[in-house]
Amino acid sequence: MKFSDVFRLVFSLLLLQIVAGAANAQVMAEVIRSENMPLYPAGMQISEKTEIKTGQKQKIAIKTKQGDVLVAGQNASIKLVKPGFFSHFFGKIFYFISPRKLNNVAIRTATATLGIRGTKFIIDSAESDTTQENILLAEGKLILDSNDDELFQLYQQRELDEYEKYRRQQLAEFEEFKQQMEDEFVAYKASINLDAGYALQFDGKKATRVAMDPDMNLQFEEFEQFIADNN
Repeated sequence: MKFSDVFRLVFSLLLLQIVAGAANAQVMAEVIRSENMPLYPAGMQISEKTEIKTGQKQKIAIKTKQGDVLVAGQNASIKLVKPGFFSHFFGKIFYFISPRKLNNVAIRTATATLGIRGTKFIIDSAESDTTQENILLAEGKLILDSNDDELFQLYQQRELDEYEKYRRQQLAEFEEFKQQMEDEFVAYKASINLDAGYALQFDGKKATRVAMDPDMNLQFEEFEQFIADNN
């Protein structure tokens, strides 16, 4: 067989695989609303293995066949790998995962793989350094597993009552004391459980657990309002 014949045969086989793969790719989600993204109009269907990227002043909301809602803010990227599994590359993305008994959802970031069971949260990671990552949890529970064999270094912020805060604010050493309180080492962990009302702030393998404040809660309201304005 001539080389040209072999080349044509291999090319034909590859083309058939690509076509077959496209034909077998199932629809995974539908666009609810988009802003400044004409290629993603409302009602557009999105198949699995699709990566969605937003640019400056762009935003998009999608709903999966399982009832999950995702809203990507500007300069964000996410891949709909397959039903129940997403890859969060960078940016700020709001997730509402509908409660269900079967087909648990997982999301992989540069830092961890999140196991989810009915919850509402935000992942925010910088495009320039995805190990700088914040996870805000408003409802439900998250289980974060390390993506490699390296353990997380878990820290937590102590919470002071109002009287103690006031008393410390009268002291000259308050700022020094505050900094000391922010870095209380807890343990090395391969897996971290995060409960509602808390956030995890990652700096590489260092994870600091903090209580959510009003400014963090405001972020959820902004994403939810974007969805509501479409109705």
